Amino acid sequence: MKPADAPSFADADKGTLKYLSQYAEPESQAADHASLGGETFSHGLAIPAQAEDRTLLESLSTIPGSPSGPALIVVVINATSDASKEVLDSNARCLGELANQYGAARQIATDIAAYKHRVGQLIVIDRSTLHPLPARQGVGLARKIGCDFLLKATQCGLISSPWIHCSDADTRLPPDYFEQA
Repeated sequence: MKPADAPSFADADKGTLKYLSQYAEPESQAADHASLGGETFSHGLAIPAQAEDRTLLESLSTIPGSPSGPALIVVVINATSDASKEVLDSNARCLGELANQYGAARQIATDIAAYKHRVGQLIVIDRSTLHPLPARQGVGLARKIGCDFLLKATQCGLISSPWIHCSDADTRLPPDYFEQA
């Protein structure tokens, strides 16, 4: 029997809706059924990336498939408004390398592109070129942007796992990564 003050699933859903409407980053609004091409996913993975033109593609190549279905991978290429030229140049190279590796993107929004990835779909959110992060913000906000996008997709019924996975752009994931949760 559930204690009287324990939250119910309906309360959790209300909390998620309140969070998404009041606190989620604007990019999350693009995570709907139409924007994601009608696909559904078993897992979601958020990866912030800043000046990772030498490591991101290798990291993306190690993302394992899941026996329960495709994954939705959200990469947030980010820089702050006071970023150095080196960071901005690295991010530009990274965006170019992603296009070279994965082919033509389907534009979801001005700063959001979708690519086909071998284990599902790759969403690239560009918070470096036109809309950099505020000064003194960084990886935490970039990770939040990716997680908010995945939370919205989960709330829309597009991701079946209740877990939002996070990694880094220089990490190699083990073959059973999505099976461990």
